[in-house]
Amino acid sequence: MVRQNIFEKRRGGEFIYEEDDLLRVQYMEHDAESVMHRLENKVSKSLLFMLNQQLLGFSSQMQQELALDMVDYVCEDIMRMTGCPSADYVLEICYAWIEDEKGGVA
Repeated sequence: MVRQNIFEKRRGGEFIYEEDDLLRVQYMEHDAESVMHRLENKVSKSLLFMLNQQLLGFSSQMQQELALDMVDYVCEDIMRMTGCPSADYVLEICYAWIEDEKGGVA
């Protein structure tokens, strides 16, 4: 973990290391969750869980967009990007996971 390595390097200084578990306060927006249900029989349960986890931390609108993009990729082989670097990074990771499960080249 990068933060742990930084902490160990700065241990002698006045560096405070705190790790918050923000996952408990994150939620998946209802419409995005409905969209992601379309993938239930198209990808494994473990992959669907991982894809759902990637939506957390994004706004409701961005969750919906990411969910639609993932469904389009799985069902239509259409790769979309949002133009938002952090969201596109998540999409690239998700597309690679999907390809890996399909047995394709990521």
